[in-house]
Amino acid sequence: MYFPATQYCSPAWRSIPEAPIIRGLREKADSILQSELDLTLRRLGDLTPQQQRAITLMGQSIVNKLLHDPFTCLKNPPDNSADMTTYELVQTVFGLHIENCS
Repeated sequence: MYFPATQYCSPAWRSIPEAPIIRGLREKADSILQSELDLTLRRLGDLTPQQQRAITLMGQSIVNKLLHDPFTCLKNPPDNSADMTTYELVQTVFGLHIENCS
């Protein structure tokens, strides 16, 4: 069973303006992860608790790594974000370095 991070529920954290969008992204990612974990663990059949935990931890790690750059960008947006194209903004938010994207 996957238990999402609760750090996004503390009163101090909720006071930042970006909190609702970050919380929404986290909840969506956690919901997708939980659905996929349930499906995968059912398909794999009889796993030991240790094996189930390893799969769960891997999923949590992937979600955390995918959300890290967007959360960082939301908390500290680039100074020139108003002048960026959609492609540039997406690259910045997700920490991508793709040449000739626009």
